[in-house]
Amino acid sequence: MSEHIAFRTAVAADAPQIVALIRDAFPAPLVTAMTYGCPGVADFVAEQIAVQDLGGETFYVVAADEQGLVGCAEGRRLPRRLFLSYIAVSSTIRGQGIGRRLLLALIEAAGIEADELALDVFDFNTAARRWYDRLGFESRESGSWCEASLDGGRPRPVRLIGYAQAEACHRLYGFSQFTLCTPEGQYDIGRLEARWYRLSDPAAIEAPGVLATLKRLAPERRLLLIGNASKAASSLSDAREFARSHRMAAPLNNLRKRLTERRPERAGTCQDH
Repeated sequence: MSEHIAFRTAVAADAPQIVALIRDAFPAPLVTAMTYGCPGVADFVAEQIAVQDLGGETFYVVAADEQGLVGCAEGRRLPRRLFLSYIAVSSTIRGQGIGRRLLLALIEAAGIEADELALDVFDFNTAARRWYDRLGFESRESGSWCEASLDGGRPRPVRLIGYAQAEACHRLYGFSQFTLCTPEGQYDIGRLEARWYRLSDPAAIEAPGVLATLKRLAPERRLLLIGNASKAASSLSDAREFARSHRMAAPLNNLRKRLTERRPERAGTCQDH
């Protein structure tokens, strides 16, 4: 029962259970396109928890009973805004108001002045979308998750920034990011295991030489195009949309009032771009 559950900020030892809860909240094929699907992510979460009270951008709250964690939420502190990256409740205990109390605990744990809370929720997660609607969230925009093969013409001279550090990070956690520079601009390139290059900037797809360089670095990878980058997917021959998400937001004062109403709500999951 929910009255026997404690809500608290996470400690580093919670990291493996946090990862398990979030992985269980999403379809397995989608998990492979998330950092939470990478083998070293529990160590990374523990590192983030270790600095969450020292000004870390990312922070976690959990719901725990005597057996372990039954829910968790990951947030980000942004200027005048909070972002709910993930919220997950064990399937064995949903419908008892755990999600509502987790969200309230996240707001209280943030420790910053904020005007609103924003989040992304997948289109297929209709239960979560209805829950956010009832809490007063409004849709701002929608975005696609697309995949495509690397097909970028001829390579050209580029500069790699932070590549050696990215390699070291990748060996530890299974994901990383570096910057690729061309005469047209600088582009952040994410990597998930050996499967994906993750891009969110459409200019990276259109800039001459970028995709060809990525193919030279790792020809076995595929492109994962998220958010704005998916708008450029039509220029790629085999691009395929496999998920769609919605950005939602609610004024924090109004949200806090609704969350403190004694009315259990059913929570789902949401995912950050």
